[in-house]
Amino acid sequence: MAVLLCALAGCVENGRSAGAPAPVPPPLLNEPIGVQLARRDARLAGVPFRVLLDFENAHDLAFVRQMRKEPGAIGSSPVPASAIDSGRAHTGRASMVMSPALAQVNMNLSSIMPESLPGKWTMVGGYFYSETPVTISLAFKRAKNERASWSNTATLAANQWTRVLIDLSANASPEEHGHETEPGILNVAILGSGDVKVYCDDLMFINNDVTFLEISEASTPSPAVESRWTIHQRGFTTTVDRPNRFNMRLMNADGSNDGWKCVEANEVRAQFVTASGKSWMIYTDGRSVQEKQLVSMFKSADPQYKRLLAEQHDQPAAIEVDEEFGRVNRESDGDLHNSGYNSARAAYLITSVQKTRLEFKITPKTPQMVNPVFEIAGLQKGTPVILVAGKLIDRHAWLADGRLLFEIPLALSRETTVNISVK
Repeated sequence: MAVLLCALAGCVENGRSAGAPAPVPPPLLNEPIGVQLARRDARLAGVPFRVLLDFENAHDLAFVRQMRKEPGAIGSSPVPASAIDSGRAHTGRASMVMSPALAQVNMNLSSIMPESLPGKWTMVGGYFYSETPVTISLAFKRAKNERASWSNTATLAANQWTRVLIDLSANASPEEHGHETEPGILNVAILGSGDVKVYCDDLMFINNDVTFLEISEASTPSPAVESRWTIHQRGFTTTVDRPNRFNMRLMNADGSNDGWKCVEANEVRAQFVTASGKSWMIYTDGRSVQEKQLVSMFKSADPQYKRLLAEQHDQPAAIEVDEEFGRVNRESDGDLHNSGYNSARAAYLITSVQKTRLEFKITPKTPQMVNPVFEIAGLQKGTPVILVAGKLIDRHAWLADGRLLFEIPLALSRETTVNISVK
């Protein structure tokens, strides 16, 4: 019995609960540094990057020159180069340790990257470690120009590796990203005084220039519906642009540890999340939902339209689904009224029990209901035919988890039946 109990205890301790994510295997030291980086930092998944210095070998210091303020001296004078430390590393077996007390390290990227910089690259930086909190500054400048063209300052938390990058896309002219600029120098400085060691590893260039969505009027199924909008990421910023409606810039996960990451982009809406679990829904009509609070970003929209959106967000409609077709999902996190309306998503959630057909009724609790949004689970992916009051709804999207997302671009004032069939 004792042996059995020990075995069961071991199963509980070493196992994982149902639905929990599988553990991510640690980087293997015999793998290439680029592979180790991709395994350790999920933000690099699918993003082109190039490791410049991994400080696995002493010859990497040939590209490094350290400068320190000397007492009584004017300006800076060279001091011995930083050292390779095999006792601490972000990847691999070693890193570079910078000398303490106002140390500055210049890394000549001209000798590593023969191409003109920044070129196609949107960010440059690396990973830094300190046993105590300390602020460091990164600057990228031209080889023949003492003035930094791009810079960034960050505070390192104690006893953890922190990624610090410079946004090379910020304040850059087309010429600076062309082929006629000379290579540059990356400067790393420890700000403040005190005997603080800073470790540096995996210096790299990154190209995070990604267009998540670009819809033009020509590609819209119904020309009468203005669906143009673009969601584009570059450097530290993700831009959400709806011409003649709104244009907003979000700090993304590359610019902040808790920045916004685009996880959904389609004709109806875009969703952004942060590492801390925050969510931001942005709809094409300007509806913006954060922390279950709805606002309209379309400043020129009809005030009555914005008022109707606010009213129906606070007083969700009644949804009826016969058992033969499915059920209303009233238990989701964000359903404040047990109505099937998720206030964090600004959408009604329904589960179908038939793979190719669904019918439900919606009854507004406000004088008028405009552009309601629905997420339907359980349907098989195909070509949906959505009929509302005899009208065909052609704007829809299939989400990554298989749900059907659509918006009814109508104003409803009485009980209305929605029929969906999937071919």
